[in-house]
Amino acid sequence: MINNPARTSVRFHRNVALIRVGEPILAEEILARKPLARFILGRLSDTVLLVEPSSCPAVLEELRRMGHTPRLIKRPQGR
Repeated sequence: MINNPARTSVRFHRNVALIRVGEPILAEEILARKPLARFILGRLSDTVLLVEPSSCPAVLEELRRMGHTPRLIKRPQGR
């Protein structure tokens, strides 16, 4: 007989925007900056932040003001 492990709920989302940084301290810096923090919906890990998708242009602009050089990655539609 096979043990039945606890079930895990999984959801897939479309139109998700993330900020992924190399070091946790950079995520802290972003969260501490009020113009950016208002667009952050949550923290998925030490280095990944969930961003309001409609705010991407403002987030990119603010990251550049902070001296960062963000790389925008878009997935093709339908994937």
